Amino acid sequence: MEQLKEFFTVYPEGIDNFHLWGAIFSFIIFVIYILSHKIISTKDSDSQVARLHYYFFLPYLLISFLYCALTGRIDSYPIGSLLSGAFIYFSLYYVYLSTLIKMSKKSISLEILGHIRNVSPEEECTQKKLLLQFLQGKRGAEYMRDNGIKQLVKKGWMKEKGSVYSITSEGKKINELVCSLIKLFDLRRY
Repeated sequence: MEQLKEFFTVYPEGIDNFHLWGAIFSFIIFVIYILSHKIISTKDSDSQVARLHYYFFLPYLLISFLYCALTGRIDSYPIGSLLSGAFIYFSLYYVYLSTLIKMSKKSISLEILGHIRNVSPEEECTQKKLLLQFLQGKRGAEYMRDNGIKQLVKKGWMKEKGSVYSITSEGKKINELVCSLIKLFDLRRY
């Protein structure tokens, strides 16, 4: 038991340790919840998972404030360690989990790998077979385009009127940010 306590004691102050481990455990509970409820596979999973991620952060904040109130430290609340814990919690989602989910669901390159495996048991196929499979598949290029449009409209970055699309002011800001990143890293769009 003493070894376990030593393992979790990274900082001399208990609240600082809570902020570190509370962030990690809150994130683990969040992941278990979304996996056990199969939320990632739902139609509107992006916004639903992001919203749940914020909800799972609220008990972490509440317990932190209660701990400080009960120990009489509310006047010297450790904002620095709270911000560090928040950084860890949100980074685990936005840097790692969200990226993995989006890459798994929306990467054209990974989709091509799946098509090669489906086309040929030997896991080899010609470019012509691959292109036919990709274009005819229910999750081919047309599906990806239509799904991408739906996501942009849902996020409010684009408006749809019939078959006419327009970019919103928020969409323009996002596009400018992406263009700046592309220029900064000397990348090219497809």
